Amino acid sequence: MSLKFPLPWLLSGLMLLSSGCDPTATGSTAPHLAARSDDIVSGMETTGSMINPREEHTATLLLNGKVLVAGGHRFISTSSTNVQVSELYDPATGSWTASGSMVAARSRHTATRLNNGKVLVVGGNSGTSTSAELYDPATGNWSAASTPPGPWRSSHQAVLLSNGKVLVSGGSTETELYTAFAALYDPSTGTWSTTGDMKNGRDGHTLTSLKDGRVLAAGGTGHISSYPYLHSLSTAEIYNPVTGTWSLTGDMEPNALYFKEGRESHNAALLPSGKVLVAGGRSSNGAFGGVGPAYKTTQVYDPATGAWSPTGTMAEGHTANWRAGHEMDLLPSGKVVFAGSSNGGSVELYDPTTGAWSTVGTLANLRYGSTTTTLASGRVLIAGGQRYDSATSQTVYAAQAERVVLPYWKPAGNMATARFGLTGTLLGNGKVLTTGGFNGTTEVASADLRDPTTGAWSATGAMAMSRQFHAATLLSSGKVLVTGGYGNDAYRSSSELFNPTTATWASTGGMNQPRLQPVSVKLANGKVLVAGGDTGLGYTASAELYDPTPGTWTSTGSMASARIHTTPALLPNGKVLVVGGYDGNVTLGTAELFDPATGTWSSAGTLAQAREGASATVLPNGKVLIAGGTAEYPLNTAELYDPATNTWSAAPTLTSWRTDHAAIKLANGDVMVAGGYGVNTGYGVDAYLDSVEVYESALGRWTRTTPLGTLRYAAEGVLLQDGQVLVMGGSDFDGPVSTTELYVP
Repeated sequence: MSLKFPLPWLLSGLMLLSSGCDPTATGSTAPHLAARSDDIVSGMETTGSMINPREEHTATLLLNGKVLVAGGHRFISTSSTNVQVSELYDPATGSWTASGSMVAARSRHTATRLNNGKVLVVGGNSGTSTSAELYDPATGNWSAASTPPGPWRSSHQAVLLSNGKVLVSGGSTETELYTAFAALYDPSTGTWSTTGDMKNGRDGHTLTSLKDGRVLAAGGTGHISSYPYLHSLSTAEIYNPVTGTWSLTGDMEPNALYFKEGRESHNAALLPSGKVLVAGGRSSNGAFGGVGPAYKTTQVYDPATGAWSPTGTMAEGHTANWRAGHEMDLLPSGKVVFAGSSNGGSVELYDPTTGAWSTVGTLANLRYGSTTTTLASGRVLIAGGQRYDSATSQTVYAAQAERVVLPYWKPAGNMATARFGLTGTLLGNGKVLTTGGFNGTTEVASADLRDPTTGAWSATGAMAMSRQFHAATLLSSGKVLVTGGYGNDAYRSSSELFNPTTATWASTGGMNQPRLQPVSVKLANGKVLVAGGDTGLGYTASAELYDPTPGTWTSTGSMASARIHTTPALLPNGKVLVVGGYDGNVTLGTAELFDPATGTWSSAGTLAQAREGASATVLPNGKVLIAGGTAEYPLNTAELYDPATNTWSAAPTLTSWRTDHAAIKLANGDVMVAGGYGVNTGYGVDAYLDSVEVYESALGRWTRTTPLGTLRYAAEGVLLQDGQVLVMGGSDFDGPVSTTELYVP
């Protein structure tokens, strides 16, 4: 058989072993290695534990990417002790290190990162509420800052203004009064000044800096003139830094006729749209001595109208422990994650585009009074907190930390058969059809269906012939055309049709010649172009067209070069681009265009790097991204083809060398490449890969994202109707796999 890497062992069932940077090297005995991520289950992963258990602390993302945790408190024996030592979390190592002691032990304070990188800590419990201090990341030292004006306070709020100053407002005072007092800290002079008082005294509120520079204060606990008792507030107000004054804005419960429940100990996040999401919290009422259950309801504030509107409901109620703003944070994607302070420990994600919440994971440790911090990588660090242990009737203070991985991969069930060299096709009804492949022993004729409603896989009707590395194409009728491949020691020319309505197969016209690993593309006119491949007698440049109406094949123009292991893309203008491949002698750097109107091929220029086993994806701007592949060794280069000029240009380099990966165009137009075979950057040797990266088409850059749960070489991937990505089959070190995974963006 005249087969080219990476296929030799696919047909014989033998695993190819190699080392170094050349996957075709012989005589190697070094094992394949792959960098494995932390244990990730349903969007969660473990990470290092803090040195000191604590709750009601602060966590601040520093400019160097590390996280500073400061203060907090815990019970030791029978007394409550505030924590004075601070510590740093390093996302690169997942470990914590001590970072000096604060000037004063404190909890329920605020910590604000200044534009110069330092962190300002203000107020808190333990007699320190009139003091402030500064942390310098350059030295790891704490020093006293000038004393804030006004009463001492805890459970207040602070926010960095667009002018670089820090606004501090509200809080509880020494006599438990809920103050309306506000003050400003100027880092350039290191001094404080007073500013206008809020309209309502409040603590447990949120303070959010708006895009126009103003600040929204919402909810909290306080007194209002129409109600004599301590009560959670539904009022909100706006601070104007230019005038230094506050003004009331829309009430969170504008339609309540009599009693307003209000919202305290909640969280708030500024959305990309400029609106503010408020979620969680609870109500409290001094007159009736009650604290209500944690809210599941959420609201959005629109600064343009000054009005609130309801949005999606969470699966669980979440409330902060004595303070607001600890457990919710904005992700780089524009979505918002809420983790902690719920009875079930659910981690929930808010999508501003749909207004809906979804549960994406469960905390390994239930916790209240924890902190939630979005890291530079997009992962979310959850640290500290406390929980009540009913078995021992004791409060347990957590040193454990864990991370939310968003986006993340989760198991999506197993196919009935392990498959390598399979096809995966999204059907019009939302189901996914997988066909054929190599199961580790022989080629198979079986097929599986995944039901999007239940997420379950089930065997469906089998094809008439076993085959691997064949082609599958969704037709305009909704049926799937399967053609070519290799099975039972024969190169296939036969074709079959799968009918999703009846879940049955029927024979259709056969190709004019057998083809292993051809390219197959449905054209705009509904016909299917199949080109290249291995005929069993050699690699071919021929092409043919399948017409679904009579169910027959006709020859069309041949390519200039024979090609196998090549990459096609259907262009917006209806033409088909075929890139690279192998002609039996060399890896190709040429590209060709098929014009359905004339049935002829023409040159599409030459790539900077010859490659085979690459991926080709059409971007929103009409250009085609060619990523990775191999040229005697895996590549990390990428190139862009511009159909308007018929020219090539360099694209940003991938973060990993990879070939025969899955490539999926995401709903937002970005391109995901997952798994494959390449060079393990952590060990410097060849590896089956679990790494995943995304090409951000609007920004023209690659970013790594959460890795697969399984090493996968030559897997299939499809974009589902709900925007999630399903990756199926492929091979790991031990051979073909039956597992599948879902990517939740």
